[in-house]
Amino acid sequence: MAVLTLVGHIPEDGDRAAVLALLDNTSVRDGVVSGETDEANLAELRRLGLVVHSAGVPGTAPEPPLAPPPRHPVAGSLAMPALTDRPKAEQPDYGETVVLRTVPVPPADWASRLADLGSTVLERVGDQRYVVLLPTGGTAAAAALDFVAEVRPYRPGDTADANNVVLPGGPMPGARPVSYEVLAHRAADLPAIRAWLAARGWPEDGAGRRKVRFRCPFGDPGLLELVDRQDVAAVDLHVPPAPLNDHAQRIAGLRPAVPELAGLTGAGQLVGVADTGVDERHPDLKNRLRTVVARGRPGDASDPHGHGTHVAATIAGDGSASGGEFRGAAPGAGVFFQSILDGRGRLGGLPVDLNDLLAEAYDAGVRIHNNSWGADAGSVYRMSSLEVDEFVHEHPDLLVVIAAGNDGRSVAPRHVPRGFVDLFSVNAPATAKNALTVGASRSSRALPDLTWRQWRPDAFPDAPIGDERLGGDAEAMAAFSSRGPCQEHDRIKPDLVAPGTCVVSARSSAAPDSTFWHGWDDNYAVLGGTSTAAPLVAGAAALLREWFTGLGHVPSAALLKATLVNGACWLRGADACADHPHAPNHHQGFGALDLTRTLPAFFTEGRSLRRLGQTARLTLRGVPPGPLRVCLAWTDPPGRGIQHALSLAVRRPDGQRVLGNERRRTTYATADTANNVQVVRIDDAAPGDYAVEVTAVSELLFGPQDFALAVTCGPVDEADDLWKAG
Repeated sequence: MAVLTLVGHIPEDGDRAAVLALLDNTSVRDGVVSGETDEANLAELRRLGLVVHSAGVPGTAPEPPLAPPPRHPVAGSLAMPALTDRPKAEQPDYGETVVLRTVPVPPADWASRLADLGSTVLERVGDQRYVVLLPTGGTAAAAALDFVAEVRPYRPGDTADANNVVLPGGPMPGARPVSYEVLAHRAADLPAIRAWLAARGWPEDGAGRRKVRFRCPFGDPGLLELVDRQDVAAVDLHVPPAPLNDHAQRIAGLRPAVPELAGLTGAGQLVGVADTGVDERHPDLKNRLRTVVARGRPGDASDPHGHGTHVAATIAGDGSASGGEFRGAAPGAGVFFQSILDGRGRLGGLPVDLNDLLAEAYDAGVRIHNNSWGADAGSVYRMSSLEVDEFVHEHPDLLVVIAAGNDGRSVAPRHVPRGFVDLFSVNAPATAKNALTVGASRSSRALPDLTWRQWRPDAFPDAPIGDERLGGDAEAMAAFSSRGPCQEHDRIKPDLVAPGTCVVSARSSAAPDSTFWHGWDDNYAVLGGTSTAAPLVAGAAALLREWFTGLGHVPSAALLKATLVNGACWLRGADACADHPHAPNHHQGFGALDLTRTLPAFFTEGRSLRRLGQTARLTLRGVPPGPLRVCLAWTDPPGRGIQHALSLAVRRPDGQRVLGNERRRTTYATADTANNVQVVRIDDAAPGDYAVEVTAVSELLFGPQDFALAVTCGPVDEADDLWKAG
C-alpha cells in the first residue's frame, strides 16, 4: 500500500483523536487537517468521520497547464523551451506575476501576511496554488514565508501555447492577419496592453473589461513580446462562434404536466435569446416577443437562417399555428430577442465581451438567457467562458443556459472504447462554471430515420454508435452532443441533457430547406442539435422560476440550477454511460431533464460561508424510507477552475456520510473540490434523521460564498427553520 498525503476536515461528531492518531506529520487549523497515512487507513479514517478533500502519492500529480492549448492545425507540435521555461521580462512599474503554492493547511492569517508584502492574489488555479502579483523583486520575500511551499514565475508558457503564437521562420510575406485575443490579469492593466497593440500597428476588433481582440499575421514575432508582458494572463487564437444546430417535452416531463406545475406557463418571466434572428410574424411568436434587438444587421432582425426562430419557439412558442400541438416549454413567457446574425452569415452581432450581451438583456428584465451557439474549444475554459462567469457572479439572479456543442465524434477515440463517442469536446462559452450547460439526448421520434453512420460517416464510422439511429431511443445520447469534462480540474460538463434530435418547432418563412433536418409544413420544421436541447431547459427554467415566485421567493441562478439538476433522470443507454455508468459522468453530466421529479420538497439559499473549514448544517428529522436527493450549487468567482471550493455531505441515521458527487470517476472517495454542482442521490434511504452539510474546503479569498440547496424526499416530521418548504 502507498503512503498518501491527504487533506480533509473533521466534522463536529468526528473522532478527532482517533483520526489524528492515524496520521503522521500533521498540520491542523480548526477542523481542517493535513497529514500522511497508509492507503489502507482510508476506509477507517472515513468511518471515524474524516471527510477527505484530496489524497495522493506525493510528487506524482503533474502541475496542470495554465495556457490555452493549441488551436492552429498548421503549426503542428513544437517544443519551445524558451517559451515554456524562462521567466517573463521585467516590466517597469508593474511588479512580477508568480504561481505560488502554499502548504496544505496554511495559517489563518496567511493571505493578510502575503498582502503585507504588497501582493495581490489574482486567481486560484488548483489546490493550494494561486496566481499572485508581487512587487518587483518580491519573490524572495514571498518564498521566505513559512506557509509558502513553492513560488515560481508566471511564465510565457503559462500565457500561451507555442503552437498558437509561433511559426518557424515567421509568417509568409503577405500573410493575411488572423484574429487573436489577449486577456489582462486585471481590468486596470488593459489600457497599457491596448497602447502596446496600437504602437505595434495591430488593429483592434474590440475590447471588453479585461480582453482585447486584435489582428496580426499568425506567428508574428511580436506575439512573443506580447506573451512576455507581466500584465498579460493569456493570449489565444479567436475562433468565431456558430449556431449549434412537443415530442421532446413529453420525454422531459413537460407534458403531461406534473400536478404542481399545472397552470404554469412561464407567465411573468422574460427569457433572453441571442441567436440568428427571428420571424416576428410567425403565429407562434408574434404575441410572445417583447423586444427584438438587431445587433448583427442594423435595422434587420429577420431570420434568413431559421435557427433563431426554431430556438425561440422551443422556449416560448404558443402553438397558435398547430392548435397548441407544437407549443414551447413555457408558452406564456415573454422573449427578449437579440439578433446576432451579420450580413456575412456569421454571428458578428456578438460583442467582443459577452458581459455586454448579457447586460443588455439583464437591464431589460431578463433573468433566464439562452445561448444556442458556441465555438470549438476542446473543453477548455476560454475567455468567453470567463466573461459569462464574471457576469453571473455580479448578477447572481441571471441563469445563463448554453448549448454544450455538436462536436461529439467517435473517430479513433482516446478515452472510451472504439465505437463510442470520445470525451473533451465541449464548446465555449459552455465551459463556464456558472452557466447551465446542456447536452443532447435522443428524442423518441425518428425523423429522418437514419443511422448515425448514414448521417455522418466521417464522424461515426464504427459500431455500435454508427449502427444506432438518430432518434427512437430516449435513453440514449445524441452522438453529436459534445462531451466533457472541462480540461481544467476535470470539471463535469454538460450539467444536463435534454432531447436534441428530431425536434419540431417553428420555421422562419425566410429560411431555406437546407437549414433543417426535415420538413414538416409551412410553419414548422425538424431540427436537431444541442441548440434545440438548450431552449427546452431554458423554458423549463422559466416554469420553475414562475413556481418559485409563486411561493414568494425570487430564486437565484444557483437555486434554479440546483433544482433542475436534482430532478435529472439518469439515462441507461450504452452510449450515455459508456466508460462510467454512475452519476455524474462526462457524457450526460447529472442526467436528463425530468420535471416530473424536479420540484423540491425543501430548498434554501442566502446563507454564506466565510472561511476554510466552516460548515453549514441543516437537519431533516423523520425522513421516510425511499428516495432522497440533495443538490448543492453555487455561483463561483470567475477564474480558471473553482475559486471557492465547497463540499456537500449528507449524514445518514447511522452516522456515516455520503459525499457530493461521490460516484464520479476518481481514484479515492474524496470531497469534490472541482465542481460547483454536487449531488447526493440515495435511492433507498433508510428512515430517520438526516443532516445536510456544506463545508468550505478551500480558502474563500474573494469574499463570503453563498450557496443553494434543493432536496426531494417524502414528507418529513420536522425540518430546520432554515429550510423553505416546496
